[in-house]
Amino acid sequence: MKINKLFLGLAVAFMGVLTSCNSDVEGAFYKNAEIFDNVSFTSDESAEITTDEETVTVDVIVNRANKKGALTAHYTTVASEDGIFTDDGNGVIEFADGQATAVIKVTASNMAKGQDYQYWLKLSDDEILERDTVLENQISQTTVIVHSDYNWLDAGYCTFVDYTFSKDGSAAKNVPIINAEGTNIYRIIHPFVSVYGEGEDTNVQFVYNPDSSISFITDSSECVATYAVDGSVYDFMWPARFASYCSVVNSGNVYQTSMLGLVDGDGYHTGFSFAFQWTKGWPGAK
Repeated sequence: MKINKLFLGLAVAFMGVLTSCNSDVEGAFYKNAEIFDNVSFTSDESAEITTDEETVTVDVIVNRANKKGALTAHYTTVASEDGIFTDDGNGVIEFADGQATAVIKVTASNMAKGQDYQYWLKLSDDEILERDTVLENQISQTTVIVHSDYNWLDAGYCTFVDYTFSKDGSAAKNVPIINAEGTNIYRIIHPFVSVYGEGEDTNVQFVYNPDSSISFITDSSECVATYAVDGSVYDFMWPARFASYCSVVNSGNVYQTSMLGLVDGDGYHTGFSFAFQWTKGWPGAK
C-alpha cells in the first residue's frame, strides 16, 4: 500500500511539471530528482572497536548516488580528546569520474590504556543540502569509537560459586583471572558459563585494594556482570542509591558478594549473589 501511494504521488507531481509552462519549476524538479549527488556516510556509526594496539586505523565509507563527473565534498570533525585522531581526508572527500564510493582513513594513536575515544565526522552544510529530496536517505554524520584496552596477563584462577540460580551454590574450578598490566585491575573470565556450561556472560571486573578487599568496576548503567540464558537476561547491578543492598566481604582470598539484579531489564530483584576463592595468583599471598 505504501508503494502504491508513493507511485501515485510521484506520478501526479510528474504530470504537474509536464503541463506547467514555468521552466523554472521544471528545472528545479529535474535537479532535485536527477542531478543531486546525495553524498552520504554508509552508517551513523562507522566503527566501534576494542584494541590493545598503540595505533589503529579504520575506514569510513562515503557514497554518492550520481557517479557522473568528478566531485569534491567536504566534512568537519570533532574529537572527544585532542591529539588522538587524524584522518587522511583532512576535511575533503574526492570522487573521481565514475567513482561512487570513497574512503576516509581515520587513525587513532597516543591512546591511554583503558580509555574510550570518539571521533565524529559531519558532512558540510552544502553536502547536506545537495541531497536526493525524493529518497531522503542521506546519513550526514557518523562516529568512530575506539576502546583502548589494557594488555592482559595471566593472574591465576579461582573457584567461582553462584548462589543466584542455585540455592546451595553451583561451582566451577579453575576459572581464569587476568590482570591489566601495570594496574591493580583484574577480570574473572566468563564465570557463569564456566559454572553452567551454557549461555553468554560478561567478565567480572574489579580493583584489588591494598587491604586485600576488592571494588567492582561497573559499566555506565552500574552493572557488574550480565548472564543471558534460556531467553532471559540477568544483570548483576550495583546501584549507588541502593548501596545498602550491595556488599562484598572477604576472608583472605575468599570473596562473598550480594547485590541487586535486573531480570530482562525489569525492576530490581534481591538474591543476586556469588562468591569466589582466588586459589592461584592471589596478590595477598605471602
